[in-house]
Amino acid sequence: MANLTVTSNANFIPEIWASEALEAIEFAQITPKRVNLHWEEYLNKGDTLHIPRLSNPTAQTKSADTAVTMEVFGPSDVEGVQDITVTTQTYVAFQVERVLKVQANQELQQKYARKIGYALNRNIETTLTARFDAFSNAVGSAGVEITDEQIRRGWQYLADAGLFGMETDPDGDFSFITSPAGYSGLMAIDRYVRKDYNQSGNAVERASVGDIYGFNVFVSNLLESDAAGQHDAVMMHRDALALIQQQNVTVDTHYIIEHISDAVVGWTLFGTAEMNFPPETAGGGTAVDDRAVYVRGV
Repeated sequence: MANLTVTSNANFIPEIWASEALEAIEFAQITPKRVNLHWEEYLNKGDTLHIPRLSNPTAQTKSADTAVTMEVFGPSDVEGVQDITVTTQTYVAFQVERVLKVQANQELQQKYARKIGYALNRNIETTLTARFDAFSNAVGSAGVEITDEQIRRGWQYLADAGLFGMETDPDGDFSFITSPAGYSGLMAIDRYVRKDYNQSGNAVERASVGDIYGFNVFVSNLLESDAAGQHDAVMMHRDALALIQQQNVTVDTHYIIEHISDAVVGWTLFGTAEMNFPPETAGGGTAVDDRAVYVRGV
């Protein structure tokens, strides 16, 4: 007896394309929210912002019947300048033929346009995180989990710079940004996760170490990696880095008649800078980058 089978009737079995797609993950944007954005308001025009530095004066002893000595401030008797240059223009561009828009079972132009903002902001994030390894103060070893002693040394660097004022507890402007592997290592340190040490720690139930020595702890998937198993993390005050995004992400669409297609372009314009401050030393001196600590680790 002849049977109707999937082999003999294969032409009647359709292959179906889903009307949805598996989309690439978009990592959380961390670092741009933790740096100084204050200087954006000054650069409505132009490509460079000059920020003068202001040193501390020197207290001098006055002798009887002598004239005072006038002081000239700054290193080599000239106050320095911090520049932030905005020259990085990045873009995402693609073209969609109208015939594809007619025949495709998904609105591809809309879906790809939605990802333009992520791609451009991701680039800003990696530009900022690439600056971490330039900070002069550093703790830890590449490829090795950070220790409590090293984190305390990082806290001390920032305390030595006087950033905590009269307190010992950093405020909300301080961040400890680490990789997923680095955060995993923190969860293995008892004093960060045991509630008899840290009331905000809850590693087992919530995968949370809470604040560490007053630092808000953040996990970034976009830290610079010099080699497998290594990431550049940071402990910093937001003033350590500046970001000026002179043009927020803008997306434009234009119909190209000779190609019967729609061109889509998204772009942004920004600049970043490591901020160097006059030292506390009376009379001024060479500017220093004492608002952050480079953390080598996993």
